Parts: sequence; C-alpha cells; structure tokens
Amino acid sequence: MHFDEVRQMKEDAKRKEITNKELAENVGLSVSMISKIFNYKASTSEHNLAKMKHYIKTKQTYIWVKMPVN
Repeated sequence: MHFDEVRQMKEDAKRKEITNKELAENVGLSVSMISKIFNYKASTSEHNLAKMKHYIKTKQTYIWVKMPVN
C-alpha cells in the first residue's frame, strides 16, 4: 500500500472519529502497531491493511442534529 493510501486511511479514520484502539480491536493488531503504520514507522501485510481499510470504509457514522420541538 502506498504512502497516499495510508494517509487517506488516517484522514478517514480521524473524520469518522475512529480511535486507534477501536481500529486495533476490530482488525486484530495492537494499538501501537496501528500508530506505527499511521506514522509510517512500520508496515504490515496487505491483508491487514485491507482489513483496516475495509473497517474504516464501512464504519457507520451518525450526525446528531438539534431541532426545535414545538
């Protein structure tokens, strides 16, 4: 996986408010390994990167909207 793809995953995870701990638990890696991957200090298998990408992409996000009640 290229530098740009890892950067995009990191940005998407941040936008969806996915913590490294949440991602690690769902992908099966340690929190420190997720951090190292996102900081370009370590690499992992394509399989693990694909699992990370899939989790980030399919994670549902919800937006709470304030609405006046009459």
